[in-house]
Amino acid sequence: MPGILRQSQSARGGAAVNIPMQQSVDWRALANIAASVPNTLYVSRADVSYGAVATDNATKCCSLRKKMLQTAGIVFAMVIFFLLPYFAVKVATLSDEMAKLSEGLEALSEGLGELKKMTQLRFAKLEREIQS
Repeated sequence: MPGILRQSQSARGGAAVNIPMQQSVDWRALANIAASVPNTLYVSRADVSYGAVATDNATKCCSLRKKMLQTAGIVFAMVIFFLLPYFAVKVATLSDEMAKLSEGLEALSEGLGELKKMTQLRFAKLEREIQS
């Protein structure tokens, strides 16, 4: 940068020497220039992976997925809340019905055993009649 020259006399002789003077620096302009230059050492991942639109779409997708999972969780909880007691009552009534049916089956099997004995006796009686 060419500076403003001032003349001074040297201590040795009387010859004039040109010494450059410092200019006042416009720091705001220098800061604006530095801010507009891209820094290649720092690049955010969002800028590399996505563009501005893709980042916005990814954010929308994540928020939509979060809302859907929350809704599904609420629905699942409500289904469990209402259907669990329903199925508990169903199981209790079905177990009572099964107990009644098993009692009926025992009674039928006892009756069948008696019929089998009677049939065997009649068969033995018929065999004796045939042999005599």
